[in-house]
Amino acid sequence: MTGWGATQQAVEHFLETHEEKLSFENARSIFLSGLIIHNALKNDYFLRPDNGDEPFETSRLDMLIANSSGIFSLTEHRYVQSFSRFYAYGAGADYALGAMFGSYDDKNKSAKDIARLGVTAAAEFHDGTSLPMHCYSTKLK
Repeated sequence: MTGWGATQQAVEHFLETHEEKLSFENARSIFLSGLIIHNALKNDYFLRPDNGDEPFETSRLDMLIANSSGIFSLTEHRYVQSFSRFYAYGAGADYALGAMFGSYDDKNKSAKDIARLGVTAAAEFHDGTSLPMHCYSTKLK
């Protein structure tokens, strides 16, 4: 997740206490889960709506979801996109994408290794990105 720290904590708490309501299996289910999360942020965690010049209210948070169904993004406006190999969000995303692209074809590197390279490169070269990182992996079905 990237965005406001308080929003990240609220989403983490919501996910811990309401996982039975959510599905992240495909773009449509992620979109619907994004609506549930945004509604909870407003009603239970007091997210202040701010329309400004935006067409939709923002959750002020972007999420990258990687699971056995694929790699997806859920943006602050609840737009869902699917990626075929890898992706990165946040201030150092350009550095992370470059590092992951450069190592993606290395057969000796796992997906977790490539993700770690991306975060490490972002932390090294972007002053708005720092360590530590938490990296998890899952077995594909």
